[in-house]
Amino acid sequence: MRCNFVLSPHIDIRKQPRGDIMAISRTVSGAEYESGYADNPDHKIKIEPATGRFAVRAGGALIVDADAALILHEADYPPVYYFARKAADMTALRRTDHTTWCPFKGRASYFSIGDDPAFKNAVWSYEDPFEEVRAVKDRLSFYPNKAAVAVIEE
Repeated sequence: MRCNFVLSPHIDIRKQPRGDIMAISRTVSGAEYESGYADNPDHKIKIEPATGRFAVRAGGALIVDADAALILHEADYPPVYYFARKAADMTALRRTDHTTWCPFKGRASYFSIGDDPAFKNAVWSYEDPFEEVRAVKDRLSFYPNKAAVAVIEE
Protein backbone atom coordinates (compact mmCIF):
# COMPACT_ATOMS: atom_id res chain seq x y z
CA MET A 1 0.00 0.00 0.00
CA ARG A 2 1.07 3.50 -0.82
CA CYS A 3 0.46 6.26 1.73
CA ASN A 4 -1.46 9.56 0.89
CA PHE A 5 -3.49 13.35 1.58
CA VAL A 6 -3.93 17.44 3.11
CA LEU A 7 -3.20 20.44 5.75
CA SER A 8 -1.82 23.96 6.40
CA PRO A 9 0.64 25.05 7.39
CA HIS A 10 2.62 22.05 6.16
CA ILE A 11 5.54 20.67 8.06
CA ASP A 12 8.75 20.43 6.08
CA ILE A 13 10.33 17.45 7.78
CA ARG A 14 13.60 18.12 5.96
CA LYS A 15 14.06 21.16 8.23
CA GLN A 16 13.57 19.18 11.46
CA PRO A 17 16.74 18.32 13.41
CA ARG A 18 17.76 14.74 12.71
CA GLY A 19 17.84 13.91 16.43
CA ASP A 20 14.20 14.96 16.78
CA ILE A 21 13.17 12.88 13.80
CA MET A 22 14.93 9.80 15.15
CA ALA A 23 13.15 10.17 18.49
CA ILE A 24 9.70 9.71 16.95
CA SER A 25 8.42 6.18 17.31
CA ARG A 26 5.20 4.26 18.00
CA THR A 27 4.37 0.99 19.69
CA VAL A 28 2.02 -1.01 17.50
CA SER A 29 0.81 -4.46 18.57
CA GLY A 30 3.64 -4.79 21.05
CA ALA A 31 6.38 -3.91 18.55
CA GLU A 32 8.05 -0.52 18.43
CA TYR A 33 8.34 1.13 15.04
CA GLU A 34 10.56 4.10 14.36
CA SER A 35 9.56 6.76 11.91
CA GLY A 36 11.00 6.11 8.45
CA TYR A 37 12.48 9.60 8.49
CA ALA A 38 15.34 8.36 10.67
CA ASP A 39 16.72 6.36 7.72
CA ASN A 40 15.28 8.60 4.98
CA PRO A 41 15.44 12.23 6.18
CA ASP A 42 15.09 13.52 2.60
CA HIS A 43 11.71 11.81 2.03
CA LYS A 44 9.31 14.59 1.08
CA ILE A 45 5.73 14.91 2.33
CA LYS A 46 3.83 18.17 2.09
CA ILE A 47 0.29 18.62 3.42
CA GLU A 48 -1.74 21.67 2.49
CA PRO A 49 -5.35 22.83 2.31
CA ALA A 50 -7.20 22.06 -0.89
CA THR A 51 -9.64 24.71 -2.00
CA GLY A 52 -13.08 24.05 -3.40
CA ARG A 53 -16.11 21.95 -2.66
CA PHE A 54 -15.66 18.19 -2.84
CA ALA A 55 -17.85 15.16 -3.35
CA VAL A 56 -16.80 11.53 -2.98
CA ARG A 57 -19.09 8.93 -4.54
CA ALA A 58 -18.95 5.16 -4.56
CA GLY A 59 -21.51 2.81 -6.07
CA GLY A 60 -23.77 5.77 -6.80
CA ALA A 61 -23.88 6.88 -3.15
CA LEU A 62 -22.58 10.21 -1.88
CA ILE A 63 -20.06 9.38 0.86
CA VAL A 64 -18.42 12.78 1.39
CA ASP A 65 -19.78 16.29 0.86
CA ALA A 66 -17.05 18.69 2.00
CA ASP A 67 -16.17 22.33 1.69
CA ALA A 68 -12.59 21.65 2.76
CA ALA A 69 -9.98 18.97 2.35
CA LEU A 70 -6.29 18.40 2.79
CA ILE A 71 -4.06 17.27 0.01
CA LEU A 72 -0.97 15.25 0.72
CA HIS A 73 1.94 15.29 -1.70
CA GLU A 74 4.47 12.54 -1.12
CA ALA A 75 7.63 11.97 -3.13
CA ASP A 76 6.66 11.12 -6.74
CA TYR A 77 3.24 9.63 -5.87
CA PRO A 78 0.02 11.23 -7.13
CA PRO A 79 -1.49 13.65 -4.61
CA VAL A 80 -4.11 12.26 -2.23
CA TYR A 81 -7.10 14.02 -0.64
CA TYR A 82 -7.99 13.60 3.02
CA PHE A 83 -11.43 14.54 4.35
CA ALA A 84 -12.69 15.25 7.86
CA ARG A 85 -14.94 12.50 9.19
CA LYS A 86 -17.64 15.07 9.98
CA ALA A 87 -18.01 15.62 6.21
CA ALA A 88 -18.53 11.90 5.59
CA ASP A 89 -21.59 9.71 5.92
CA MET A 90 -19.97 7.47 8.52
CA THR A 91 -23.08 5.26 8.58
CA ALA A 92 -22.11 4.13 5.06
CA LEU A 93 -18.68 2.98 6.23
CA ARG A 94 -17.86 -0.30 7.98
CA ARG A 95 -14.60 -0.57 9.91
CA THR A 96 -12.60 -3.67 8.96
CA ASP A 97 -9.77 -5.52 10.69
CA HIS A 98 -7.40 -4.68 7.83
CA THR A 99 -4.39 -2.49 8.66
CA THR A 100 -1.23 -1.47 6.85
CA TRP A 101 1.98 0.22 7.93
CA CYS A 102 3.62 3.21 6.25
CA PRO A 103 7.07 4.11 7.60
CA PHE A 104 6.33 7.80 7.02
CA LYS A 105 2.77 8.01 8.35
CA GLY A 106 2.22 5.06 10.68
CA ARG A 107 -0.53 2.45 10.94
CA ALA A 108 -3.56 2.88 8.67
CA SER A 109 -6.94 1.47 9.58
CA TYR A 110 -9.54 0.66 6.94
CA PHE A 111 -13.23 0.94 6.21
CA SER A 112 -15.38 -0.70 3.58
CA ILE A 113 -18.18 1.22 1.90
CA GLY A 114 -21.40 -0.64 2.63
CA ASP A 115 -21.49 -4.41 2.28
CA ASP A 116 -20.55 -4.68 -1.41
CA PRO A 117 -17.27 -6.66 -1.73
CA ALA A 118 -16.24 -4.31 -4.56
CA PHE A 119 -15.79 -1.57 -1.93
CA LYS A 120 -13.97 -3.64 0.69
CA ASN A 121 -11.16 -1.64 2.36
CA ALA A 122 -11.83 1.30 0.03
CA VAL A 123 -11.12 3.91 2.71
CA TRP A 124 -8.14 4.38 5.00
CA SER A 125 -7.37 6.60 7.96
CA TYR A 126 -4.35 7.30 10.14
CA GLU A 127 -5.70 7.42 13.68
CA ASP A 128 -2.31 7.76 15.38
CA PRO A 129 0.06 9.07 12.71
CA PHE A 130 3.65 10.17 13.18
CA GLU A 131 4.09 13.77 14.25
CA GLU A 132 5.32 14.81 10.79
CA VAL A 133 1.86 14.10 9.32
CA ARG A 134 -0.39 14.77 12.32
CA ALA A 135 -2.59 16.95 10.07
CA VAL A 136 -4.18 13.84 8.52
CA LYS A 137 -5.06 12.30 11.90
CA ASP A 138 -8.55 10.75 11.77
CA ARG A 139 -9.18 11.98 8.22
CA LEU A 140 -10.43 9.70 5.48
CA SER A 141 -8.87 8.93 2.14
CA PHE A 142 -10.30 6.84 -0.70
CA TYR A 143 -8.74 4.50 -3.24
CA PRO A 144 -9.38 6.05 -6.66
CA ASN A 145 -10.31 2.68 -8.18
CA LYS A 146 -13.10 2.29 -5.59
CA ALA A 147 -14.47 5.83 -5.13
CA ALA A 148 -14.57 8.98 -7.25
CA VAL A 149 -13.35 12.23 -5.72
CA ALA A 150 -14.70 15.28 -7.54
CA VAL A 151 -13.94 18.95 -7.07
CA ILE A 152 -17.35 20.55 -7.58
CA GLU A 153 -16.19 24.16 -7.47
CA GLU A 154 -12.99 26.04 -6.73
